[in-house]
Amino acid sequence: MSEIITETILPGTYIQVNAEGLLSVGPIATGNVGVVGTAEKGGPEIQTLSGFEEARARFGEMGEWDDGNADDNLTLVRSLKLIFDNGAGTVYGRRVFDPAKAVAATLVVADESSAPAMVLEATTPGAWGNRLQLRIEDAEAQEQVNNEAVVRGNGSFALSAAKLVEPPAATGEDPVVGTVTVRSNGLVNRYQMVKSAAGTQTVRYDAAARTFTFATQPAAAAEVYASYRVPRESLRKVTLRYGNVQEVYVVPSLSYLQQALSDPGNPSTLVRVKQRTADGLPARTATFTAFANGVNGSASTAQFEAALDGLLEQNIQILVVPRPFSEIASRVLAHVERAESLGRERIAVVGADSSAVDRIMANTNDVADKRVVLVAPGLTTRDGETGRTMRLPAYYTAAAVAGKISSLAPHISLTNKTLAGIDGLQAEYNYGDTKALVLNRVLALQRKRGIRVVKGISTDDGAFRQITLRRIVDYVKEGTRQGANQYIGLLNNRRVRENLRTTLDGFLADLVVREYLTGYKLAVFADRPMEIRGEVLVTMDLQPTFCIDVIRVVMNLA
Repeated sequence: MSEIITETILPGTYIQVNAEGLLSVGPIATGNVGVVGTAEKGGPEIQTLSGFEEARARFGEMGEWDDGNADDNLTLVRSLKLIFDNGAGTVYGRRVFDPAKAVAATLVVADESSAPAMVLEATTPGAWGNRLQLRIEDAEAQEQVNNEAVVRGNGSFALSAAKLVEPPAATGEDPVVGTVTVRSNGLVNRYQMVKSAAGTQTVRYDAAARTFTFATQPAAAAEVYASYRVPRESLRKVTLRYGNVQEVYVVPSLSYLQQALSDPGNPSTLVRVKQRTADGLPARTATFTAFANGVNGSASTAQFEAALDGLLEQNIQILVVPRPFSEIASRVLAHVERAESLGRERIAVVGADSSAVDRIMANTNDVADKRVVLVAPGLTTRDGETGRTMRLPAYYTAAAVAGKISSLAPHISLTNKTLAGIDGLQAEYNYGDTKALVLNRVLALQRKRGIRVVKGISTDDGAFRQITLRRIVDYVKEGTRQGANQYIGLLNNRRVRENLRTTLDGFLADLVVREYLTGYKLAVFADRPMEIRGEVLVTMDLQPTFCIDVIRVVMNLA
């Protein structure tokens, strides 16, 4: 029987189940990090990452560090390492680059006459492609060529292989050289490739011309594929290598190599064909040959702004933009405000322009926002390859702080927490400077049995100075949205509104048990005009843990 009554005409027992009273608030993400920055690899797509090795695979290496031009170094992968080192679990990363300036590495492949026949390019622009390598050598044995897309011409279909393996003919039988598949109008027909005349289930193969013909020609829009075996001498083994990643293709021709590299079901992750001007077997190479001319290019603030816009709809609670504060401050402030208006509350963690106290103070005069955390000073760390000490700007310190925030529950304070991945600080402030920074709403670090956060505060000069307070309130807002979403469209019913209040009351009571809150008051109200419109006003007076303030949250749900 249906759980919703549609009609009650005939006498009998009818059951209607109202499940609203059983609804509860599900899991809520609290530590997803979003980061945009420059890298040597990757496209403009947002990548969801769960570890640093995955980040390296998607965005390439950190790149060499240039102390003389710190802001021109690649930022994304280095920031991701600090974020993951400090406990982040899920990170949304996006590479920022100028498509007009970034160039993909390329390599020219020759045919057997040594003439240029194909240009391969890295799948994404950047210097990572210069470490791509290609080798072409003889195949090790005969191979099956599967589903070659065959070209139609003058009533016949030409195979790209120079020679096919032809099985010996049994007495009185016509040997099958291969198979042909035709896809047309949603139908699939299969044929055997033989040397005799074509029939209803066979096609005629001409060994001299390396073509086959049908008894009845397929439609012009039909897709025709051929599968056959090719002897070793008519094959080439093509190996693409990038670090520990290797792709191997055994091909009878350049056209089949192009098809294999762009296979919709399993495309190459390393290269694509930029241009092909000839066919036939590719020329052998003595060793691995490197791609060249890949350029990272630069990125303007406009590109950073576009990248931030791409993160607006993502489920992110913490934002990192590894650029100097004065360069990106206005864009970050606009982003967090827009995200809040879309119901995607988040905190931005940014680094000061310099480790000098006077420069940091100048930065604090430019911002006082409940969703922005200003971090200082910069950090020092040792390069694992060269062994030299690198001096990284404060926006890398901000990345480490963001990773630590991500690893903590919303009600756990960042104060006095240690940070990983940092060998030292660019400046070790005395008591007076540290006090001045904290009083001016700077999240400062100090060396004390490790690198520690002095006080976990935002740049807000009002009630939301504590980061924990901001995160707890955001958690409550998101939980309220999730809990109320199940009731939208039914709110003109008094019983449903009471069930909504029960759901939210259970959610808030659980937060008291988990020590997010020490107390709360909840009211769910709708007057007659609001009932007609299907709206409800939810008012919550929250007492967050370790906070003497009472925060009132008013949400209009419809």
